[in-house]
Amino acid sequence: MENTSEPIPDFDKLREAARKLADGKDRAKVSRAVELLGILDELQIHGPQPENRNEQYRAAREHLEANTRWYLDLIRSTPMARLTVTRKGLIRSANRAAAELLRVRADRLRGRPVSAFIHMEDHLVYFNMIKEIIYQEGTGKKSSRELRLMRVETVPFQAFVEVSAAYNGGGRFTGWDLSFLDITWIKRAESALRRDKNRYLNLLDSSGEALITVDPETGFILDTNAHAWLMYGYSRQEMLGFTRRHLSANSGCETQVSHPGLPATRLAYHKRKNGRVFPVEITETFRFLNGKKVVLLTVCDISRLSRYEKALNTAYAELETSEAQLKRTSARLLNIQEAERKKIARELHDSVGQVLAALKFNIENAISSAPHEGPEKVFEMLEGLVPVVQGAINEARAIYTGLRPSLLDDFGIVTTLHWFCREARKNYTIPEIECSAEIVEEDIPEEIKITIFRIVQEAMNNIAKHSKAGRAGFYINGCDDAIELAIEDDGVGFDTGTVLPSIDSGHFGMGLASMRERAELSGAQFAIESSQGKGTRITVRWKLPPPGGTGLSGN
Repeated sequence: MENTSEPIPDFDKLREAARKLADGKDRAKVSRAVELLGILDELQIHGPQPENRNEQYRAAREHLEANTRWYLDLIRSTPMARLTVTRKGLIRSANRAAAELLRVRADRLRGRPVSAFIHMEDHLVYFNMIKEIIYQEGTGKKSSRELRLMRVETVPFQAFVEVSAAYNGGGRFTGWDLSFLDITWIKRAESALRRDKNRYLNLLDSSGEALITVDPETGFILDTNAHAWLMYGYSRQEMLGFTRRHLSANSGCETQVSHPGLPATRLAYHKRKNGRVFPVEITETFRFLNGKKVVLLTVCDISRLSRYEKALNTAYAELETSEAQLKRTSARLLNIQEAERKKIARELHDSVGQVLAALKFNIENAISSAPHEGPEKVFEMLEGLVPVVQGAINEARAIYTGLRPSLLDDFGIVTTLHWFCREARKNYTIPEIECSAEIVEEDIPEEIKITIFRIVQEAMNNIAKHSKAGRAGFYINGCDDAIELAIEDDGVGFDTGTVLPSIDSGHFGMGLASMRERAELSGAQFAIESSQGKGTRITVRWKLPPPGGTGLSGN
């Protein structure tokens, strides 16, 4: 192959000629010779002085071109989108990432204005970025912002944009390089992170527990959440100057409590800023804050829980008492039921049973004597049985009236009480019995009418049997929100301090216990006032529901 390269100059000969010129008298030639010597020195450094330097130069140039192509390919394929822009703001070139993000082929991007791909509302920000790099010419500084860029289908996306000035070899400003990165997912992640952080902080601040970070070595409080300030009554700055012992009401005395599967907790008493002491439950966990191990105290105010626990214990005690009373009541009810059955059986046997037996005997006697005595005698015998039958009817009426008077269903409780008063005057040995009803029938709820009658009936039986009273009475009256029944006598009375506990225990006062249970089951208040020698007064009060309400209350 023919060698087309230029001949290599003889640098030694050129240098010798330049020195001769420099030694001459012509000032112009001397100046020119010095310039030539400088050029020769530079050529000797950079030029291919030995013959083999030509080959090395060629190999180095090929390697440089290969590296340049690799570098350009690397730039074009990098995820960071890059545009080179002319001084007029037109795209000179674009890498692959820019074409893909803008969804326009790289060759079709050339010559188009960059502003066409920037959201209209962000144009001013973009132009200010260009001004910044122009005004800072020669400093090499870059300007970066977050802008909304537009794809060809006018779909905006969030991008991080960086602009730097571009210069040619002579240092002349030729435009700018624009790099951008799609940060849509980054912004979404940041937004989600902010939401999660805010949600977490709101959760901490809205929780019912105080969170206090403490230095494990010194015991000083490092940080607290808002609930801690509210719980103790201090400001955050005040709490940051405390140790954990400052919050304790009993010099740090704490009781450890274990819960299976949960961190160990401690019970203690803490004090608020106003000096009020309250019980707390403390859970300790360890965390790392800025590379340092710290203690996180979760403090829960259990004042309400303590009150609930006391109330619960009280409720349990009342429940146990109620269960015992229920058992006694059930036993009394069974005894009362058996006593009522025994009473009814005795009354049926002594009255109706005897009358029916006498009727049977007299009828049989009339039948057996009919053949011998004649019709007139038989008729006379049967006619004599009519008063006996009427007596049996009266006895039966007395029995079922005592069980439930038909007047109560037919005419109501007011009429029934007046009827019962008249019957009591006839049947009881009490010299004087009074009754009054200052209420209309319609104002008395249907469900308590039988209860009123039974309480009056039981009370009058008790007065007749035990009080030795000369006067007794029962009265019912009503007002706007209540009905009150009062039964009183002027008898011997009793000591309520002795009798009432015996009633509660079920050992005394079957009649009184029955009245009280009937009253309380119907939602009434039941009260007994008595003293020895001064008679007894029983008061039963039903509180009526408000208009439109339902049910009765004794409260």
